[in-house]
Amino acid sequence: MALRDSKSWLVLLALAAPALAQEEEPKAPDGILPIPDYQGDVHTRAFLMGDWNGERTSWAQQGFTFDLQWTQFGQGVVSGGLDTGWEFPGSLDTVVRYDGLRAKVWPGLVTLRIESRYSDSVNDDTGLILPANLDSAMPITDPPDQDLLAVITELNLVQPVSEALAIVVGKVQTLDSDPSEFASGRGRDQFFQFPMVANSVTALTVPYSTLALGVLWSPDPYLNVSSMVMNTTDSSTTSGISDMGDGTTWATELHQQYRNGKMPGGQNIGFLYAFDGDFTRLNGKLQTSPGGLTVESEASSWAAYWTGWQYFDIQGEAPDVIQAGDARPDCQGMGVFTRMGIADNETNPVEWSGSVGVGGRGLVDGREDDSWGLGYFYNALHEPRTTVLDLQDHAGGLEGFYAYQLLPAAVLTADVQWLESAFDDVDDALVLGLRMNVAL
Repeated sequence: MALRDSKSWLVLLALAAPALAQEEEPKAPDGILPIPDYQGDVHTRAFLMGDWNGERTSWAQQGFTFDLQWTQFGQGVVSGGLDTGWEFPGSLDTVVRYDGLRAKVWPGLVTLRIESRYSDSVNDDTGLILPANLDSAMPITDPPDQDLLAVITELNLVQPVSEALAIVVGKVQTLDSDPSEFASGRGRDQFFQFPMVANSVTALTVPYSTLALGVLWSPDPYLNVSSMVMNTTDSSTTSGISDMGDGTTWATELHQQYRNGKMPGGQNIGFLYAFDGDFTRLNGKLQTSPGGLTVESEASSWAAYWTGWQYFDIQGEAPDVIQAGDARPDCQGMGVFTRMGIADNETNPVEWSGSVGVGGRGLVDGREDDSWGLGYFYNALHEPRTTVLDLQDHAGGLEGFYAYQLLPAAVLTADVQWLESAFDDVDDALVLGLRMNVAL
């Protein structure tokens, strides 16, 4: 069944779960998401552990799917930064979905995400505030790099109310909310670092994992809009209930796809408004309080951003709808991407941010499934009136990667980063890395 013929909100959910978008079994009941194809030998199947003697397909036909992804890094600061040396962090991401429509119980989707993480990363060694290894920075912990046996970062219900409208409620994760064909992937696919996967102006007011209530509207497969209110405080390792009332963020995004001739393209436009919070007022005056000297604060902050991507060369025909958030170019060819953002200069340390780059799939003859990317980011920083630190007015960096498809279920990625710190006394860092990503 073509995407354009299905209900619009079903299309939106399918695009939000690209790892499950494989061919559907013809005899299975209709569902919100397609049934993954677990079959085949190790050289052809998309999941390394296969079909478990038919059990995974049987469960999927009853509405249950399991998406497991293991990621292992070897990454080191080889010069500059705060410290040199290699680290070997890793993670396991488990996503369980219950498709109520396929199970013939009710037309809704429940998603549960459980994340595990182990070992230290290079994030404290590069001299940058935003992480050079995004996967190792999420879920957010204090202190960073804390080992996590298992934490629930997502548990929510998506309930349709019409063919084009659905409600989402529960605990959500936000890293997949700004999809780009050439720069997505949560740090587990495509680029490693935060500014190449998400917009830097969002870091202050958008938590990774939090309680939220929102609506999803998709009048056709090429346009969808989401609007949510969420706790501003991150709840990666808590239920989030105790964070209610400590600040709220309202986030609204529009996602659109189009054709420039035969070439697919897309864009995302977003606006954030955080209120009832406690944001330090940059350049604010010191003031006396019962607890001693404090800096003036503001109750609100805002940010706006735009993401765009565009193919300029493809081999063959492009799919009707591009799965821009699945962290793998759908077409063999190449294109460009960019992210731009501005923020409240009273409260946000990042006044504006931008990233630009090129990416694609099938650069080398005979390696049609390999993907690659090269990008640059720049963060213009707010300069405090008084500070004990010697700061520059910006931070920036370059990153390039090449992802070698070992098997349909396993990808080995080589990565290099050059990072310019905002701290004057920190030399530019050269960071090299390897990443193994396996769909289990």
